[in-house]
Amino acid sequence: MITDREKWFSERVGKTLYRTQNGCKCNICVNTYQNGLLIEDELHASYLVEIERELKCTYYDSREERDRAEQSKIK
Repeated sequence: MITDREKWFSERVGKTLYRTQNGCKCNICVNTYQNGLLIEDELHASYLVEIERELKCTYYDSREERDRAEQSKIK
């Protein structure tokens, strides 16, 4: 059974997503946070579902949407 989140990611193949900060300061995580991440294909989309769970981060369609979500958690 495909979850709503799996479907959400698969619908965004070929698009760039932006994730919340995960606490890691390595170059890859900082670059992904700042510039987003292009979903290459269905396999990559399914992998990101797992990454989101493991890193306890959330992916969004835009920087603005991500920033609003992060700000709402601060308040």
